[in-house]
Amino acid sequence: MKYLRGNDILPPGLIEMVQVALENYDPDFSGATVYIPSRQGSNIRSKPSDERIQARALAIVAIHDGFTRQEAASMAGVSTTTVATWMQRFGPAVFEAIKEIRGEHHVG
Repeated sequence: MKYLRGNDILPPGLIEMVQVALENYDPDFSGATVYIPSRQGSNIRSKPSDERIQARALAIVAIHDGFTRQEAASMAGVSTTTVATWMQRFGPAVFEAIKEIRGEHHVG
């Protein structure tokens, strides 16, 4: 199985959220590098629902943070068509949630 360094592929805000979650889970965790298994070539539908939700969230947050659909698809281990479907179905609601969590405000 191939592993990717989280710092190389994930948006900085997401890395911080993962590190905080790890520190809460394991107080001895001290900001070490997070490695993520690459899912390229696997079928997302065969994964447990929590893994599908994580992949979906990762792709949508990545697009929100400026990554392309191709990059987001690669991160989540799915096709660009799947990412496009997720963006249509869940993108607007997730973008609003991200803005609330990060305290972002629409200017204009």
